[in-house]
Amino acid sequence: MSISALEKSNNRDFPRPLIAMTLILFGIVSSFAQETPRKTDPALIQSLVFPGVGQIREKQYAKGILLAAAECFCIVQAFVANQKADRYYWNYRFSTNTEETLTNRQLTERFDRKRNQYILIGAGIWVLNLVDIHTHIKRKQKTPVQISIRPNTDDRQTLYQISLVVLF
Repeated sequence: MSISALEKSNNRDFPRPLIAMTLILFGIVSSFAQETPRKTDPALIQSLVFPGVGQIREKQYAKGILLAAAECFCIVQAFVANQKADRYYWNYRFSTNTEETLTNRQLTERFDRKRNQYILIGAGIWVLNLVDIHTHIKRKQKTPVQISIRPNTDDRQTLYQISLVVLF
């Protein structure tokens, strides 16, 4: 293997956040399994694996398809942005003049930001999916869900916060 091919394969680390997120997901699932001996609803487990699947299992077809499509869109767009960033990165590395170097570097950073935004939006969809399926299951079990939003400030009123408390 040539040095340039080795540098190319080791330099871009897009799959690392995806692998880390997968490991965290399996850690969360296994910790839930160890802490609670009670039976977990299969729809919740399916929604942990991929957004929308639990909603489809609970016969919320429109919501499930919408969540799954949004998650797929984010995943595809993250990969597309990553591919474009890689292309501009390699053009940047081998550019010959300053103007070309600056342009390729800016485009690399732009598509890296887009990739990261799609990953964050996908994570947000995943969390929204989990909250939705959890509230649906609790509502089905007749357990009340309490949501409260509280504004907070410090003594000098220089720091403003909003707290969201959700009790299942």
